[in-house]
Amino acid sequence: MNSQWHGFLLRRGRLTTIDLEGRAMTTTRTSALSRLDQYRRQVAANGAALPAVVPVQPDGAVDFISHGERLGAAPSKGVHVPFATSVIPALNEATSLGLVLEAIPRDLVGEIIVVDGGSLDDTAGVATAHGATVVHEPRRGYGRACAAGADLALGEVVVFLDADGAVDPVEIGRLLAPIACGSADLVLGSRLAGTIAQGAMPWHQRIGNRLCARLIGLIYGVPLTDLGPFRAVRRKRLQAMSLENMTYGWPTEMIVKAARAGWRIAEVPVSCRRRLGGHSKISGTIRGSTLATCHILSTIVRHARG
Repeated sequence: MNSQWHGFLLRRGRLTTIDLEGRAMTTTRTSALSRLDQYRRQVAANGAALPAVVPVQPDGAVDFISHGERLGAAPSKGVHVPFATSVIPALNEATSLGLVLEAIPRDLVGEIIVVDGGSLDDTAGVATAHGATVVHEPRRGYGRACAAGADLALGEVVVFLDADGAVDPVEIGRLLAPIACGSADLVLGSRLAGTIAQGAMPWHQRIGNRLCARLIGLIYGVPLTDLGPFRAVRRKRLQAMSLENMTYGWPTEMIVKAARAGWRIAEVPVSCRRRLGGHSKISGTIRGSTLATCHILSTIVRHARG
C-alpha cells in the first residue's frame, strides 16, 4: 500500500460550492444536483489549482484537510476532488445514526442518502433532521439497501458506511484519496490493518474476515486483509456492474466482480470502534458470524467459476 495516498489538502477558498457548513444541503436531490453542477464548473474554472497532495504524517492522521494555512506545505498536483455521496443502510439505528451523520465531513461529502430498511424506531426522522435524503426500502437485505441508495446517488464516488458508528466517518478522506489521485476505482477500509478498539470486533468475526480475504487473494490475486463495509467506489462503474446478491454477500460480490473486471482495488487502514447503539444484525453471535462467513465464502467461490 502506498502511504502517499493517505492524504491531501483542499483549498477552502476555491471549493466554496462543496464546503457545506449547514445540514440542509441534501434534503432534496434537486439541490444536490445543483451543487454537483456548480462543483464541476468550479473545478473546470480552477483546473490544477484546486488540491495538492501531501505526505501522510507519522501518526497517519492526515487525510483530506481544508485548513488554508497548511496549503503552502506542498505544491499542487492537479488532483481532481470528486463529488461524493455517502450511502448509509440503516435498520433501527436511531440511537447511533445522528452521531454518524454529524461526523461526516461535509467538505468532502455533498450528498447523504440513508436507506431505511423498515425501522420500527425513529431512524428516518433522525436522518431527515440531519439533512439526509431518506430512501424507504421495505424489502429486507443489506445488499438491497446499499443498491437502493447507490441507484439514486449523484456523486462521482459513492462511499458506503454503516449507521452503527463502528467506523469513524472522519476517515472518509482516506477512502477518497486513492480515487481522487487516479490510482483506484474501488477502495476498501481495512479494520484489521488499522486499529480496533477493545470489544469492537469479536474473535469469530476477525477469523471469518481474514479467511475470506485470504481466499479472495488466492483466487482473484487481490491481496486483502479485511472485507469491511466501509468503502468508496466510482459511481459509474458500480452502476454498470450487475450485482445479484441482495444480502450480506453484496459487498463481497462487488469485490470479486471488480477483480475479475480488472478494476484497480486499493485498501487503506481504518479504525474500528464499539458500535454507538443498537444491536448487531450479524456479528453479535458466533452463529451469526459463522452463517455470514459461509455465505460470503460461497459468493467468492461461485463467481470464481463464472
